[in-house]
Amino acid sequence: MALDVIRAKRKQKELLSGLWIELHGRSEPQPSSRPALDALQQVLAGLHPVDRQILFESVSGQEAWAAKLAPELGLSPGNVRQRRHRSLAKLREKLARRGFPL
Repeated sequence: MALDVIRAKRKQKELLSGLWIELHGRSEPQPSSRPALDALQQVLAGLHPVDRQILFESVSGQEAWAAKLAPELGLSPGNVRQRRHRSLAKLREKLARRGFPL
């Protein structure tokens, strides 16, 4: 069980880094960006679980992520992509309110 927890934490860190790259266009968060990453993690925790899943899958590096995720969510791939777009907008807005404008 401990290894599962460690693997889950590592995967979450990789996904957060991928989301950071998408939001900021940089290759990796800088050490001074730790408050921004903490804010990102808090904002993500406040999103609907489906929105979080969509965001994480979209930055996972898998091809055709929307088509693979759509049946699991009971949505069309277009709806999944649209929900991702709206979730990113919410994420940017909430981060901006916390003092991290994008």
